[in-house]
Amino acid sequence: MGAGGRPRLNQGLLGVAILGARDPAAELRAGTTPWFEIEADAPVPAGVDGEALSFDPPLRFRVRPAALRCRIARHHPGA
Repeated sequence: MGAGGRPRLNQGLLGVAILGARDPAAELRAGTTPWFEIEADAPVPAGVDGEALSFDPPLRFRVRPAALRCRIARHHPGA
């Protein structure tokens, strides 16, 4: 599993990967959580699904159970 990933989508957890902006040499921290909040003094640059975006703080992220429905082919491994 990659940094900030999670093995299942239905466990009510967000996959989070953080690299300290104050110290570019800082280690990558990764984990899971049901919610988190980001406070900042300026807009926050973020990568969302591979797209570069900028958001005004505070940013609040939380899990919304059953908000995403996934379809998997019957012959797909693990289905």
